[in-house]
Amino acid sequence: MDASAKKLCDKIVADARAKAAEMVNEARAAAALTLEQAEREAQRSADDYLQKARELAERDAARRVSLGQLDLRNEMLALKQELLDSVFREVLETLKAMPATEYRKLLSSMIVQAQPSGTVQLEVAAADRSRVGPELIESVNEELKSKGLGSVELGDYRDDIEAGFILKQGDVTLNFSFAGILNDLRETMESEVASLLFETRV
Repeated sequence: MDASAKKLCDKIVADARAKAAEMVNEARAAAALTLEQAEREAQRSADDYLQKARELAERDAARRVSLGQLDLRNEMLALKQELLDSVFREVLETLKAMPATEYRKLLSSMIVQAQPSGTVQLEVAAADRSRVGPELIESVNEELKSKGLGSVELGDYRDDIEAGFILKQGDVTLNFSFAGILNDLRETMESEVASLLFETRV
């Protein structure tokens, strides 16, 4: 091979190597760009995932807090209701435990305040059999007569009331059982009693 041919051959090889190197560099650059884009996309996807995870966690936490507050509110209301029940029950037990003399005076006063007309049946709790009898009927009728009112007769002893009495005249029944009276009072006084028992509201 003469000198000119060899020179041309060397040039072609050099150009080929240069071109190959250029192609390799371009490929590397493209690969690097692709990798960078992939990393950015992966980071963006990861950020999106983390953000969604945070939002879900926050919503779940808020829901749990809300449910916790609701559970706490319900528990507090239940406790307050239980305490109110206890208060009114204690009042009933106090009335039931009154000494016989005071108890008869209370019943006598309530019967007179009912202002019966004609003859009415007085039905009392079975538990009061020993402290409510003919003696009470006699004293009550004397007071009713002095006021120009009706009279009472001792009727049945009842197992369905704990204390107090029932007045019956024909189809008319008046419930003066202490439990019934306290239930009526509770409807009107519960908020007042609650305000005395509790300093804060739920």
